Amino acid sequence: MRPRLRLIALLCVVVILTSCGGPKREPTSTAAGSFVALAPDVYEPCGLQRAGNAVWVLGCSGALVRVPSGSSRGAKVSGDIAALDGLAGGEVDTAWALLATGEGKERRGSLARIDPDSGATLTTVSLGDAIPVDAVVAGTTLWVASSAGALYAIDGGTARRAAVGPPLMRVLTDGERLWTVAENGDVVERDAAGKPARTFAGVMPNAIGAAAGLGRLWLASAGRGLVRLDPATGNVDRVDVTGTVNAIEPCGGAIWISQPDTGLRVLDADGRVTRSIPLEVAPHYLACLTDRVVVVSEDGRIGSFATT
Repeated sequence: MRPRLRLIALLCVVVILTSCGGPKREPTSTAAGSFVALAPDVYEPCGLQRAGNAVWVLGCSGALVRVPSGSSRGAKVSGDIAALDGLAGGEVDTAWALLATGEGKERRGSLARIDPDSGATLTTVSLGDAIPVDAVVAGTTLWVASSAGALYAIDGGTARRAAVGPPLMRVLTDGERLWTVAENGDVVERDAAGKPARTFAGVMPNAIGAAAGLGRLWLASAGRGLVRLDPATGNVDRVDVTGTVNAIEPCGGAIWISQPDTGLRVLDADGRVTRSIPLEVAPHYLACLTDRVVVVSEDGRIGSFATT
C-alpha cells in the first residue's frame, strides 16, 4: 500500500475522529498491528500537536504529516528541531514548531507558526540567541521557555522577554495558571506577566515529561521516576510507577503516561493507576483529542485509544 493510502486508512484503523465509527472501548492490550506507520515522511518523530480537527506529527527531519488527511502536502519546516518536543500549542487551531539554525555562537532560535490545514509556515518569530526548549499557549499568548533561562511571551508575532533565571526545561499551563520547570528541578508559578510569584524548590531535576492537570503538576525524569506536585499545598508525592516516562497528557478526566518499556498507563488525581495498556511498540508522544488519546511511537507509528 502506498504511504498516502496507508495514512488515509488510518482514519478508521485507529478511529481518531468519531465520524469513522467503530468500537468505543479497547481491550487491555494491543498489538503493533493496530498502529500505522507514518514513514517515509516521519520515520523518526520529534513532536505531536492537535490543531484544528486533526493532529500534526513532526519528524526530526522537519517533515510534517497531518492526520487524518494522511498527507504531508509537501509541508516542511526550515531549521533544526530544537526541543525534545518540537511541536507546541494548547489551542485547537494552532501549532508552533520550535527551531534553531546555525552552529556554536552563531546558533539562533525561532518559532514557526503552522497552518492547521496545510502545514505551511504562516509566520516565523525570532528569539535571537535564545534556543527554545518548550512552549505552550495560555489564552492568546504563546509562552516559550529557553535553554538559557529566559521566558518569552509571544503576542501578535512579537517576542517579549518576560523573565530570566536558571536554564529551563518546561513551561506548563492548566488553562489559567502558568508554571516553568528549571533544569535544577525548581518549579515556579508565574503571574499574568510571566514574573515569578511562588517557587517550589528542587521538585524534579531534569524533567523529561511534564504536564499540568487535575489540579496537580506531574513531572518525570529518567532517573527519579514520576512525582505530582500540589500547588495549593506545595506537597510533592511520588507516584508508584516504575520505568521511564516519555510523555504525560491530561485527557478525559485522567492523566495518561507513555512508557517505552511497558506501554500506556492511566492515573487518577491521586496518582493511582486505573488502567494499563501494554503495547508492542514503544509509545512516545501523546495528544488529547476530546474522547481519545493519540499515540505516536518512537519508531514513527500512530494509533489512538478511547478515554473510557
